[in-house]
Amino acid sequence: AMTLHALNEALASSSVGQLGGSLLLCATVAAALGLFFTTRRRRCPVDVPALPGLPFLGSGLSYFASPAKFLLEAKKRYNNAPFFLRCFGHEWIIVSDRRDCRSLLSLPERTGSMVQANADLAGFALPAGTFEFGKEENGSNHVSNTPIIAHSVRPAVLKAWEPTLKVRIAAKLDNLPNTGTLDLFSFCRDVISDVTVTVLLGKKACEDEKLKLDLVGLFLEADPESGFHSPLVAIRAYLESKVLGERRIYAKIRELLYPIVDDAIEDAISGTPRSSEEVTVVSSFARLFYERKCDSNPDKLRSKRGDIADNVFTFFFAAFSNSFAMAAWTLYHIVENTNGIGDRVHAAIDNSDGNRVVELERCILEISRLYTPSTVLRKLLRPWTIPSTQTTLPIGTTVGMSFYSYSRDPDIFPNPLDFEPRRYDKRSNGGGCESEMVGFGSGGHPCPGKKFAMLEIVLFVAGVFKRLELK
Repeated sequence: AMTLHALNEALASSSVGQLGGSLLLCATVAAALGLFFTTRRRRCPVDVPALPGLPFLGSGLSYFASPAKFLLEAKKRYNNAPFFLRCFGHEWIIVSDRRDCRSLLSLPERTGSMVQANADLAGFALPAGTFEFGKEENGSNHVSNTPIIAHSVRPAVLKAWEPTLKVRIAAKLDNLPNTGTLDLFSFCRDVISDVTVTVLLGKKACEDEKLKLDLVGLFLEADPESGFHSPLVAIRAYLESKVLGERRIYAKIRELLYPIVDDAIEDAISGTPRSSEEVTVVSSFARLFYERKCDSNPDKLRSKRGDIADNVFTFFFAAFSNSFAMAAWTLYHIVENTNGIGDRVHAAIDNSDGNRVVELERCILEISRLYTPSTVLRKLLRPWTIPSTQTTLPIGTTVGMSFYSYSRDPDIFPNPLDFEPRRYDKRSNGGGCESEMVGFGSGGHPCPGKKFAMLEIVLFVAGVFKRLELK
């Protein structure tokens, strides 16, 4: 149905003749029907209940209509037992039991790959060079760009970024009118995107206001979470990736990034020292490629300019997509003073330098718990045994869990629908839930950008309340 809808719009906006259009329509229908009827129904690799569904499509239509509702109902139907889900050609085993979820989340990347699972699902939406670092690193088809991101958000780099973050946040806030109405999500999106691009590329590159605005616009258009606003856009992106190797928009992004990437490459080759204010993601990526992947070979590093540019975009996607929404929800609950959090955060900000506000960090953790609806996926690179059933899954199986349902389990989080950041304070009654918190990952594979997200949001929110009075 989505294919026919896309084709109909394409025909309506083109000069294809009526006969040619009719032939093209018939060919598309025949191809779609052939795919539908010839796709074999693969059997579940282990003996677990399988959700009913159509060939190829499986339960995909119901899943994407409301993922949280769909998985909650399935969890109740199978009483927390694992079940088999087919979704648009992808096949997953979904676990719901607390022990299974904790075990899955604690798998190291070499055992249960988050990157590989998401590359299989939505790799077409990312630039071609995103996974090249991981492929070269281990010499196999397994891809993992975790090392390059983790390297770029290590403590020393985060400390070097603090002055730049503060200056950029202050500059954006100082440009606001004295009075007026703010749309929280638009406001946070504007500030966080500006700050993220500055950390990516540096202050010098962002002095060109047109370049910065062009890059932010392209980043947001290419971002799968914000850019795929209709099935037609997703279908077009998928077709471009299959026919051209990747989406056309990435060529535009690279052209804008290449001058900045080339400067970073030459600095890495020459060993030019950088002050703390000049440490950027692109400079960090260039040095990492040069030292670890190019054997300090200048020509080899220069040939990697496209891969470095692709990873810059992927970092923006990872750093920005969730941060601005979490910042907006944080501001909302502080202004609303939900369960007294506003009073506590204001007092904590007044008594700190703004770099580490524990009350604010707990608030962000609670925002992550309540407003993260995603499904966590892992592709098994080694056999894994489901703890609750002692069923061993073979290599190649993709296993998922609903973070939405896990974070609303009353056995894990008492009164789960209440906004209560004190649940992460070990000193309070009913506190100590931080060990159960998986919004930033858990165990051996936590989100490498957690500390960056915390730093960015804490500095932003603290800066807002030091300069503005929100009601």
